[in-house]
Amino acid sequence: MDRRLFTAFLSLYLLTQYASLSATEPTEISGLQVWLRADNIEKDDNDRVNIWNDSSGKGNNFSQPSSLRQPTIIEDSINRFPAIRFMGNDFIDSSSISALSSSKITSFIVFKMKVTPIRQDVMTSDYRSGAGKASDELWGFHGQFPDFGAFTHKTDGKIISVMKKSERHWNICSMVWNSSSGFNVWLDGVSGKSLSGANANPSGHLKTRIGAGTDDPKHFSRVDISEILIYNRALSEAERINVETYLQDKYFGDHEGPKLTAVAAMGDPKRIVITFNEGVDEVEAGTATNYIVDNGIKVSGSVLIGDENRVELALSSPLQKGTKYLLKINNIKDLAGNLIMENTEASFEFADIPADDLILWLRGDSFVTTDDEGGVLSWEDQSGNSNRATVPKPEKDKPLISGSALNGKAAISFSGKKCAMKCAAIPELDTDKITWFIVLKTISPDKN
Repeated sequence: MDRRLFTAFLSLYLLTQYASLSATEPTEISGLQVWLRADNIEKDDNDRVNIWNDSSGKGNNFSQPSSLRQPTIIEDSINRFPAIRFMGNDFIDSSSISALSSSKITSFIVFKMKVTPIRQDVMTSDYRSGAGKASDELWGFHGQFPDFGAFTHKTDGKIISVMKKSERHWNICSMVWNSSSGFNVWLDGVSGKSLSGANANPSGHLKTRIGAGTDDPKHFSRVDISEILIYNRALSEAERINVETYLQDKYFGDHEGPKLTAVAAMGDPKRIVITFNEGVDEVEAGTATNYIVDNGIKVSGSVLIGDENRVELALSSPLQKGTKYLLKINNIKDLAGNLIMENTEASFEFADIPADDLILWLRGDSFVTTDDEGGVLSWEDQSGNSNRATVPKPEKDKPLISGSALNGKAAISFSGKKCAMKCAAIPELDTDKITWFIVLKTISPDKN
């Protein structure tokens, strides 16, 4: 569903049906048992998540002690909020939560699914009894391209509510389940199937798992998740809309347009990949006339690729090595409908280097963000993979930028043992074959 339509629909619905309502903090609604936010985690040095802390105040944390099964934290994933990425081989579990042995459950999830033709269990809850046999899943979220839905059990088997979802965009899904009457599901504020009839009453909550089914495990999911909320009661319609409004305002209600963070022109002289700091609308991103390159180069086509923040531009004629070009961009919108700054521009040169399998490309003269004193805050990846480098403690120990350190080119100067930058985990580097190139000058005899 178009995010702007969701915003308009939700606002209109609130205006006509619940004029007095506004976005409510989740803790202001009673019954909150689990509140997982991607900005409240504990991780190892490789940005692998070993504990996802519960923000509800109930202490219902999720954990994964095995480094081979830990999901990854992705910074600035949606509206500058992070997300937890499950890559199809990882999951994270809660312990037993007695408050979820309830005949009524309401749950919310902010997510983006990866394209896959097979079943994916995004979140499942396991109980000792309830659906005719011990240790059986009773409710959760489930996806199989191109659909997404929620499921629960009746005494005669599994019932699945299925809704169409966007392949590229983030979604908000909510479910209200009452074991005595049935359940309802909403995707981006629009109701899916409403199923009536008594369901098995759960007893003895064992765990809730995110990233896979509770058995074995299996049915791993490829999904990014920014927030999950679980209540142990059936929220009213007004309460549900309040929580959805909170999530919609938080993740899609920004008023700042997207920013250009990388221009990758390498390998193929008739191809450019540009990167934004957030997801952009597919229609505007795919309109070639929104991009202008000087020196007689015409943009003949454009398409959104990979995550929704990268666009590939096709050129009618090849770029020339050694020539400086200027790219201008207009009319691009983020997922909340905010426009990019008019005539956003960036200069670039074509690099005749292999583009295949290039994972990280940091250049001192490209997209380095600094403070007023020249301290470097972030260094954007020019490979098109968004593997940006940041300063762990920006309040101190920042490197400095030198405007003309080498043949008129800028460089980043690191001095001091604690002066450093780091990238988030890069799964593509989990390999035994890596090639590195670095241009540097030692400025201190200190071997550290």
